[in-house]
Amino acid sequence: MPDLNKNLPVQDGFAATVQLPCRHSAAAEGATLVQQKGSYLEALLSGRYHVSRDRYGRIFLNRDPEYFRAILNFLRNPSTPPVPRDSAESEALVREADYYGVRFFPYQLIFAVGGHDGYEHLRATEVLDVNNHCWRPCRPMSTERTYFGAATLNSKLHIFGGQNLDYKAMSDLEVYDCLRDTWEPGAGMRFPRRNCASVELDKRIYAVGGFDGTGITDQVEAYDARLKSWMQVASLPTKRSSAACSGLNGKLYVMGGTSGTRLRTVDVFEPRMNKWETHKSEMNCERSAGQAISCVNHVFAVGGIDNAQNPHASLECLDYDSGSFSLRSSMQEPRMEFAAAVISDTIVVGGGQNGGVLSSTEFYRPELDEWQAGPSMMIPRYGHQYLLCTL
Repeated sequence: MPDLNKNLPVQDGFAATVQLPCRHSAAAEGATLVQQKGSYLEALLSGRYHVSRDRYGRIFLNRDPEYFRAILNFLRNPSTPPVPRDSAESEALVREADYYGVRFFPYQLIFAVGGHDGYEHLRATEVLDVNNHCWRPCRPMSTERTYFGAATLNSKLHIFGGQNLDYKAMSDLEVYDCLRDTWEPGAGMRFPRRNCASVELDKRIYAVGGFDGTGITDQVEAYDARLKSWMQVASLPTKRSSAACSGLNGKLYVMGGTSGTRLRTVDVFEPRMNKWETHKSEMNCERSAGQAISCVNHVFAVGGIDNAQNPHASLECLDYDSGSFSLRSSMQEPRMEFAAAVISDTIVVGGGQNGGVLSSTEFYRPELDEWQAGPSMMIPRYGHQYLLCTL
């Protein structure tokens, strides 16, 4: 039985508290609070567990009442998520909702951002409507860009580097606040780069390798949202551009890419030691401009292009325990310069190039080793990114 009392304060001396209704009053309000099954609020008021109450049957939580009021108003009208006044309030509301186990959207959100449609660099952004199995437009980025790095941190989309109309490597960062539906500038990277690998790991965003405008680089830097700045970390053992990157169990896995020839080697970064080492196993296939994804405690490498200039559909899996790669079922269509993300226990890939520019998507279930076609994006694109946000 979970201990729901561990987050409850003692009943004297609290300055900012939330008062939940007693058992025998405010029935309508109580019904509002328990509507999201599995939330902390629902558990507190469900009657399934023993929870400390005062003599009037009330429960007190040592939380900010202003943020709770915003969450309560949302629960009264679930079709309208709260609209924070600024970035700080947005982050605080997301943290508070996470504490209560409340979700502002019934499904995880996958955003398709930027890239190139075969004619021009894109600012366009669209989001996957999981319930209706289609993509919908949303607010575009401030800057057109392709071949950029991206990651989600604190429920915000972070887009950095890449190239645009000038075909120069960029260093700037822009951040999308999903609750406020706004793009804002952030702290630029220390080094300009395009075709870098990128990932979020343990509350930091990493930009790995890429092309800095003069050559392929081994430079790696990490963004800390609390400090709102980038810091340089240990350089890659192998210079890589167009590599794929994923995080698993506190380590960073950087796979493939090109250093002049396309690679199948894997470098692994241990952030606590600020140290890289070359993984004992290589991938089965050379792959540059592919993707790496962590799902169900495995790292998957998929797609890309080899040294014979062939885009391929192959998928391989790195088993964390054995440290070896094994081939799995291939995608339905070869792809390079495409995007990938994980939603629940399913890998989503979409777009890219295979002769022409693609808008199609595919969904892979690792436990079934099966691919299924998904809804096509509104805009065909390559050199873009997929970003997952849970709100």
